[in-house]
Amino acid sequence: RPHVVHDCFNVCSRRAGCSLSLPDRACVQCRDGRGRMMSGSVENKLQLSLFLLRVSVFVVMAMWSLDKILAPDHAAAVFENFYFISGMGAGILLVLGVVQLAIEVAFLLGLWKVWTYGFVLVTHTISTLSSWQQYLDPFNNMLFLAAIPMLAACIALFLLRDDDRMWTLSKS
Repeated sequence: RPHVVHDCFNVCSRRAGCSLSLPDRACVQCRDGRGRMMSGSVENKLQLSLFLLRVSVFVVMAMWSLDKILAPDHAAAVFENFYFISGMGAGILLVLGVVQLAIEVAFLLGLWKVWTYGFVLVTHTISTLSSWQQYLDPFNNMLFLAAIPMLAACIALFLLRDDDRMWTLSKS
């Protein structure tokens, strides 16, 4: 008869009189994808947290992609001022914006996680680092500071990508 542990942390019902109160590694309901023990409550909170991070990061990243598509003059000014790349034409920005948006939609859907989560992390890291001068004068550039916790969110999503399963199309 299998060893059953209710809620993974309650008393074992393997045999009468058993007082095991540690989690049982055989309790499938309480294991994450890598064999770590996790209560249902913590798992639900983790899933919701990762989902909300993914959606909110997508919204910000998608706005910058749409900026390239819908406001190429503004996007060109951003490239010139922050990346020191001048002469970005509307055609190049349109292609860049569409490709970037397609990758971000795949990120939102939880597809090809190493590549899409990695892309979001790398592009946001570059964006955050390119704004370093604004961080030297924080009181006149407060909105730039929001890039720092968003970078932390991107790092967390990349590190926990295998655990991010809520409303994804990924098989993992």
